[in-house]
Amino acid sequence: MSTLPARTTAQFEALHRSLIASGALPSNALQLSCPNSAEAIIPRLLRTGADAESITLALSEVFGLPIHVEGIHGPLEYGDHDSVAWADNRLFVSDPFACQHWIRNPHLVLPEPILHRYRGKLGLIPIPARSSLEIDSEPPSSHEAERILNEWIELAIEHQASDIHITPRDNESVEIKIRRNGMLQTLREERMAMSEKCNYRLISNTLLTLSGNQHGVYNTPRDGNMELPLRGRLFFIRVNMSPVTISRRIWGSFTLRIVGGYQHTVQTLEQLALHDSYAKALHQVAGMNNGLFLLTGPTGSGKTTTFYAVIMEILRRSKNQVSIKTLEDPIEVQVPGIDQVQINTDIGMSYAAGLRALLRADPDVILIGEIRDEETAQLATRASLTGHLVLSTLHTQNSLGAIERLRNLGISPHLIADTVTAISAQRLVRQICPFCGIHGRDSDIEDACRMLGLPFHEQWPIARHGGCERCNYSGYRGRACIAEMLIITPTLAECISSNEGLRGLSRLAQENGFEDFWVRAEQQVRAKKTTWAECLRMLPGRFREASPVLESNTIPFPFQLMEKRIA
Repeated sequence: MSTLPARTTAQFEALHRSLIASGALPSNALQLSCPNSAEAIIPRLLRTGADAESITLALSEVFGLPIHVEGIHGPLEYGDHDSVAWADNRLFVSDPFACQHWIRNPHLVLPEPILHRYRGKLGLIPIPARSSLEIDSEPPSSHEAERILNEWIELAIEHQASDIHITPRDNESVEIKIRRNGMLQTLREERMAMSEKCNYRLISNTLLTLSGNQHGVYNTPRDGNMELPLRGRLFFIRVNMSPVTISRRIWGSFTLRIVGGYQHTVQTLEQLALHDSYAKALHQVAGMNNGLFLLTGPTGSGKTTTFYAVIMEILRRSKNQVSIKTLEDPIEVQVPGIDQVQINTDIGMSYAAGLRALLRADPDVILIGEIRDEETAQLATRASLTGHLVLSTLHTQNSLGAIERLRNLGISPHLIADTVTAISAQRLVRQICPFCGIHGRDSDIEDACRMLGLPFHEQWPIARHGGCERCNYSGYRGRACIAEMLIITPTLAECISSNEGLRGLSRLAQENGFEDFWVRAEQQVRAKKTTWAECLRMLPGRFREASPVLESNTIPFPFQLMEKRIA
């Protein structure tokens, strides 16, 4: 419930109704609640989907604010912006977008007498203190800045980067880093002379404009997206701006996630080149009619790609005769044949609210981007109990950890046992470059052998230090998926229902053939796909008890590894 004064709340409701009546906001925005501060009102309306002109007109209607487009007759006093003027004790806006510029650009502040005169009448418009303002006099964009941005993005795409980090050092210096194969690498550092008529502020303004944000506002984080045609393909890029302070001035540090463009369509399970047993298990999941399938792992472990591949398999098997609906935040790839819903908490479209709505839309399969809270967990388990196949993610270290997470979210052990059909966990590890990878010994493999208890006399695959030109001198080329799949058998379900601890569940699962991350890791290393050093870097720990599957193996558990590190 809003804590604003009743008058301001009533003004917000009037503005809200005006925007819906004019079609600037969708009808489902009726649920939009009044925020707790006046400063948050306009940003919330913008995120909900209202445009600057519609907000300007609605403000005029609600507050009686005159808007004059063609020109103002009579003596005028102009403020810091030529579009804002006042005369005869009335405020004029000569550009339909100027009111929004005034709202979003704090430096367009009226002098103190005018501020006090109109403060009550314009109560929804945030008026910050002048000392806290960040004045930006640079233009919104330029062709030179666009050319430089395209050059950076194209170079990152050449290196098959998943993310681009653009970090300022000052107005003339910027550092460009890329994330390639999960590792952050410096791409280049550039200095831009002022004589070139392009500095970092102009580049960041251009990036904000291209991604659908208001330029010149750097004191709050921004999110957006843009499309970039390169090499005959259309690349979809998600843009995030975070404010950073350098020499007491606020700048924008950008992260660009390349979410589409590397492939024309969503990949299938066969195209993902997964381990045979894991691919077979995912095919079994795609053939299920109901139940809850959970995929766990950290950000960047390929969960979304795997889920899309499972959905494509479901569509193939059903010949597009099933209703598949997704809740995603954000929608990374448009998949033909399914209904994808974007999460937007500003209008009340949370995972829980979206899931309640989808359950009334006759779905067969529901993909939930993430189970974050108790309400979503309860709805997901009950949906799977009533005949739907529900796919979702959890952020846990391994597959068994998902059971404990559901318990912590308030799901009863009996409901977990009845609904969860399979749990998978996966990681992406770098593959050894096939052109320069070698067998032998170096400091990395000696450390791995010592920590993992591997025999020192064996020759293990290692990545050559310095690599070669084909692997960008890293020793690794591409990534492979290492995954574990826990199928909930009747015996395991009975154990879960009786609230057995994770160590007991782990022991029972391994007795029934469950192979965890480290079993898969050994298979990948012996197949000369990756190295023990890379597995140590990426894979999570295990329980202290020995695994029956690895009785003959000398790999200790990470609890013991931690004891060795401390010693």
